[in-house]
Amino acid sequence: MALDREIEAILLGELNMAQLNHENAKREFWHIAADIPSGLPHPDGAQRVSNAARAQSVAREAHVVALERLNNFLKTGEVPKHLQDRIRGTSLKRFPATTDS
Repeated sequence: MALDREIEAILLGELNMAQLNHENAKREFWHIAADIPSGLPHPDGAQRVSNAARAQSVAREAHVVALERLNNFLKTGEVPKHLQDRIRGTSLKRFPATTDS
Protein backbone atom coordinates (compact mmCIF):
# COMPACT_ATOMS: atom_id res chain seq x y z
CA MET A 1 0.00 0.00 0.00
CA ALA A 2 2.79 2.44 0.81
CA LEU A 3 4.30 1.69 -2.58
CA ASP A 4 0.96 2.43 -4.25
CA ARG A 5 0.85 5.84 -2.58
CA GLU A 6 4.46 6.55 -3.53
CA ILE A 7 3.85 5.69 -7.18
CA GLU A 8 0.65 7.73 -7.21
CA ALA A 9 2.51 10.69 -5.69
CA ILE A 10 5.25 10.44 -8.33
CA LEU A 11 2.71 10.27 -11.14
CA LEU A 12 0.70 13.13 -9.69
CA GLY A 13 3.86 15.22 -9.43
CA GLU A 14 4.68 14.44 -13.06
CA LEU A 15 1.14 15.40 -14.07
CA ASN A 16 1.33 18.69 -12.17
CA MET A 17 4.69 19.54 -13.77
CA ALA A 18 3.40 18.65 -17.24
CA GLN A 19 0.30 20.79 -16.67
CA LEU A 20 2.42 23.73 -15.53
CA ASN A 21 4.71 23.36 -18.56
CA HIS A 22 1.69 23.22 -20.86
CA GLU A 23 0.15 26.33 -19.30
CA ASN A 24 3.46 28.19 -19.64
CA ALA A 25 3.84 27.14 -23.28
CA LYS A 26 0.26 28.27 -24.05
CA ARG A 27 0.88 31.59 -22.35
CA GLU A 28 4.11 32.09 -24.30
CA PHE A 29 2.38 31.25 -27.59
CA TRP A 30 -0.44 33.73 -26.96
CA HIS A 31 2.03 36.38 -25.80
CA ILE A 32 3.99 36.04 -29.05
CA ALA A 33 0.84 35.92 -31.18
CA ALA A 34 -0.56 39.03 -29.48
CA ASP A 35 2.70 40.84 -30.14
CA ILE A 36 1.84 40.92 -33.85
CA PRO A 37 -0.49 43.93 -34.21
CA SER A 38 -1.57 43.36 -37.81
CA GLY A 39 -1.89 39.60 -37.43
CA LEU A 40 0.71 39.22 -40.18
CA PRO A 41 4.12 38.58 -38.64
CA HIS A 42 7.35 39.66 -40.26
CA PRO A 43 9.65 36.74 -41.27
CA ASP A 44 11.39 36.49 -37.90
CA GLY A 45 8.05 36.75 -36.14
CA ALA A 46 6.64 33.90 -38.19
CA GLN A 47 9.47 31.68 -36.98
CA ARG A 48 8.85 32.76 -33.37
CA VAL A 49 5.16 31.89 -33.70
CA SER A 50 6.04 28.55 -35.29
CA ASN A 51 8.52 27.72 -32.54
CA ALA A 52 6.05 28.68 -29.81
CA ALA A 53 3.29 26.61 -31.44
CA ARG A 54 5.61 23.61 -31.64
CA ALA A 55 6.63 24.02 -27.99
CA GLN A 56 2.98 24.21 -26.96
CA SER A 57 2.18 21.07 -28.95
CA VAL A 58 5.04 19.15 -27.32
CA ALA A 59 3.98 20.36 -23.86
CA ARG A 60 0.35 19.39 -24.53
CA GLU A 61 1.39 15.89 -25.59
CA ALA A 62 3.53 15.48 -22.46
CA HIS A 63 0.53 16.60 -20.38
CA VAL A 64 -1.69 14.01 -22.06
CA VAL A 65 0.89 11.25 -21.51
CA ALA A 66 1.24 12.16 -17.82
CA LEU A 67 -2.54 12.13 -17.40
CA GLU A 68 -2.83 8.75 -19.15
CA ARG A 69 -0.09 7.27 -16.96
CA LEU A 70 -1.79 8.40 -13.77
CA ASN A 71 -5.25 7.28 -14.94
CA ASN A 72 -3.96 3.86 -16.01
CA PHE A 73 -2.24 3.35 -12.67
CA LEU A 74 -5.34 4.38 -10.72
CA LYS A 75 -7.64 2.19 -12.82
CA THR A 76 -5.52 -0.93 -13.26
CA GLY A 77 -2.52 -0.68 -10.94
CA GLU A 78 -0.14 -0.81 -13.90
CA VAL A 79 3.17 0.87 -13.22
CA PRO A 80 4.43 2.90 -16.19
CA LYS A 81 7.59 1.52 -17.72
CA HIS A 82 9.61 4.63 -16.84
CA LEU A 83 8.99 3.93 -13.12
CA GLN A 84 9.55 0.18 -13.09
CA ASP A 85 13.32 0.46 -12.67
CA ARG A 86 12.84 2.78 -9.67
CA ILE A 87 10.79 0.16 -7.87
CA ARG A 88 12.60 -2.95 -9.11
CA GLY A 89 13.73 -3.87 -5.59
CA THR A 90 10.16 -4.11 -4.30
CA SER A 91 7.51 -6.72 -4.92
CA LEU A 92 5.91 -6.17 -8.29
CA LYS A 93 3.29 -8.92 -8.05
CA ARG A 94 0.52 -6.34 -8.00
CA PHE A 95 2.15 -4.36 -10.79
CA PRO A 96 2.07 -6.06 -14.18
CA ALA A 97 4.55 -4.83 -16.74
CA THR A 98 3.24 -2.27 -19.17
CA THR A 99 4.15 -1.36 -22.70
CA ASP A 100 3.73 2.41 -22.40
CA SER A 101 6.65 4.78 -22.07
